[in-house]
Amino acid sequence: MAIEILLADPSFDHKGLRIPVIPLGTGLVAAYTKKNYPEVSVSVHKAATPLQSLIKEKKPAIVALTNYLWNRNLCLAIAEYTREVSPSSWIVFGGPEMDSRPNDIPLFKKKYQNVDFFIQHEGEVAFQKLVGQYLATDGDPKKVMQAPEKLGNTFFFDPSGALKTSPSLARIEILDDIPSPYLTGIFDHFLSDDQYMPMIQTNRGCPFSCIFCQEGSRYFSPVKRHSMEFIKSELDYIAARVNSKAALWITDSNWAMYEQDEETAQHIASIQKAKGWPTDIISSTGKANLDRIIRITNILNRTMYISNSVQSMNADVLQSIKRKNLSPKELGDNRNGLKGIRQEPELIVPLPSETQSSFFKGLNQLLDSQSNQRFAVFQTLILTNTEMAHDNSAKEFGFHIKNKQHFNLMGRINGKFVCEIERVVCATNTMSMEELCNCRAYAMLLDSLVRFEPISEIFRWLSSRGKKSSDLTQVLYESVPEAPRSIQNCVAQFKQEILDEMHETELQAIEFMQANEAAYESGERGGGNLRYSNQFWFDHFNDTFRWIVNELEGLFPADADALEEIKTIEAYLAALYVDRLPGQAVAESLDKTFKYHISLWAETTEVLPLSDFKGETTYRFAKTPVSDVESLVLWQNFGFKMKQGMKRLLPGYLNRLWISKLRRTRELVHTQSKVDISGQAEMHLVGKIAIN
Repeated sequence: MAIEILLADPSFDHKGLRIPVIPLGTGLVAAYTKKNYPEVSVSVHKAATPLQSLIKEKKPAIVALTNYLWNRNLCLAIAEYTREVSPSSWIVFGGPEMDSRPNDIPLFKKKYQNVDFFIQHEGEVAFQKLVGQYLATDGDPKKVMQAPEKLGNTFFFDPSGALKTSPSLARIEILDDIPSPYLTGIFDHFLSDDQYMPMIQTNRGCPFSCIFCQEGSRYFSPVKRHSMEFIKSELDYIAARVNSKAALWITDSNWAMYEQDEETAQHIASIQKAKGWPTDIISSTGKANLDRIIRITNILNRTMYISNSVQSMNADVLQSIKRKNLSPKELGDNRNGLKGIRQEPELIVPLPSETQSSFFKGLNQLLDSQSNQRFAVFQTLILTNTEMAHDNSAKEFGFHIKNKQHFNLMGRINGKFVCEIERVVCATNTMSMEELCNCRAYAMLLDSLVRFEPISEIFRWLSSRGKKSSDLTQVLYESVPEAPRSIQNCVAQFKQEILDEMHETELQAIEFMQANEAAYESGERGGGNLRYSNQFWFDHFNDTFRWIVNELEGLFPADADALEEIKTIEAYLAALYVDRLPGQAVAESLDKTFKYHISLWAETTEVLPLSDFKGETTYRFAKTPVSDVESLVLWQNFGFKMKQGMKRLLPGYLNRLWISKLRRTRELVHTQSKVDISGQAEMHLVGKIAIN
């Protein structure tokens, strides 16, 4: 029996594709279905607008949609549209958001009234069984519902309205039994489209049991792996077809933690050498075997970063959430190996047992442990299919749960407003809502100060003086009430927006988003950390710069040598960012003389005293094509302030201009500094210098 099946991991696309990744999970289900039923027509889709057109045109036998936190309501809207234009189509929902134990069954039934069948956990075998029953019953859902034992991992509401479940299926033991959607050609139309990023999975499952995570249940342990032959073949296929500028997303829950990952990394490195792809690798690195993660990062030419998802640095919190992090000993043993490697530690707040004090302490501990480019801090989510969503966590830990918009994801389906909503913890029995706002504000400030290292020289100098980075950042946060008015307003508005966006019910959150749709779409609202952390530099550079220097000087009130060095660093940074300072010279190049060879000091491997680099030194600071780009263009390259008159976005690699990318170039003119670095003899440096 030849039937048409459309599978999709839908994404809003009315203003460009919002989730521009190849839908790997959906593709695996499609490839397994095609393997078992070659006579059926199976296709995989992503963008919501063409998907609707296909549903209306083809009126497929089955429309199967993968549900994630970021497209759950979009899937519901497409299901409603499908029921309207193709009433006989089966509508099947799968993905992490499907849970056969909904907390409120009547509400769930009403919300998902257009869905015929739901699949929980692994979907390949389950969907294949469902397709088999469609063929066996000539598409009669009532007949299928009479024999749930012929299905697996599936639940549904039968004609009487009762919730029925089928037997649970064992996890797939040999992942290679699932054909690759790349090697079978299912993803060729995505690979030929430059807007899509390829995703691969080398293993499936997670050995950890975090109560907030959808892979924290025993179901996902142990970990299953693809063969190396499968992984290499898939990578080779992608590399031969993808745009070389595309990144690669490795979706493993603990990438680079396992021995086999080194061989995978070696193969990717060989592709990088031959093809120049991938230039960036996105992954969630593991929680153990840090030495191996570092080796793999170096094998991959540091095109990936260590995500280091610690969630909390407090032992009581980790115990409460059944979490295991890298041990202090492992971090200490690998301190040298981590130098120069891009790291982006992730934390969640408020977690059970976390206090404002312990959160600040943990964040400062991470900040002081090594050089980081960014801290990603997320508000605690109550995710479907997690222990926190089902046990007595809310009562035990005093969770106060609200609803808020999810990353400004919104659009219209068949003329109806749709947006994505998440359930978040806004307070616990150890952290109030006000304290949550304080924690989020400190994290936002750190994002501004350390992401892409806009003032790395200042933090390096602090280290050379025996101070910790947090000695400055903590003082800056505490001084906000006395900071320039622009700084005070930015922090206050950030906190207020956190409160404004949280609502008691999902409906209230949706109504709020609809009322403010234009402001969110234009980037006048929303954006969280990104919008506020950039305000310091894009709109208030002079106030921010002076505030930082004043508080830095306050750490050394009676140290004349330290204050002289601070003045030198201040003047050096002012020359690099001269185009951002109001009322400054804007010549194409500027020559400035300093008392220290500060650029050489800033680029040495070891952090040395600035005084070792004393000697009159002159640099030439020259404009780059982007060093004096106006603030509105900077904002619009991040998708904000679009209502104020859309400017031409800067091309490709120039997009997303962080403040550190706006520095002028710096060339050494001459120096009288005498330095001795890396065991070299004392030397007199004149002219240009290259530092290895």
